[in-house]
Formats: sequence, C-alpha cells, structure tokens
Amino acid sequence: PGRNDPDPGGGDENAITLTVPETSQNTVFKLKKGNKLLFYSDGMFEVFDSTNKLYGLDRFNETSIKLKNKSGNECLTELYEVINNYCDGNFKDDTTMLLLEILE
Repeated sequence: PGRNDPDPGGGDENAITLTVPETSQNTVFKLKKGNKLLFYSDGMFEVFDSTNKLYGLDRFNETSIKLKNKSGNECLTELYEVINNYCDGNFKDDTTMLLLEILE
C-alpha cells in the first residue's frame, strides 16, 4: 500500500492504492466496473492520538483497503469515523476525501 501497486489487496483487482510523487509523470489505468479510486489530503492521515502518536499513511492505506468491499458511501463514512475517533476530532490540517467508484 502507498506505492504504485495496482493490486495491493491480495488478489482483489478492485483495490487500487497509489501515492503520486510530486515529480510524477502521467500514468494510465484501465478502470472497470467495481473499481474505486480514493483521493485524499494529507490531513486525513497526519493526525495524532492523545499520546501524540501519528496515525500515518501506512495505517491509513491499511484501513482503506480493509473497507474496499463496502459501498463508496460506507467506505468514506467509516474511514472518516476511524480517523476522527483516533484523533478525538482534533484535526490540525484540512481533511478532504473523494471516492470515485466505477459503476458501469
């Protein structure tokens, strides 16, 4: 997770995790029904718990992959709830998520 990996979910071709470096080139993916693309700001994973422990990108990717079989709305809602609970609602940065789900 977090690397250019079209199949990080252990054989589930509907899960795509991609972290784009600042100096990236164009990349083309052929999407099909059931694929989901999750776009998010760094404020979604740069949050801290009450002991000042960072949630982090790796844990964010692991959590999002665990939710991959949920509907788009459920995935976004549950991912937000997990992170909100982790930081007790104390976000220090913007929090943005957009999920694109291919329906047909």
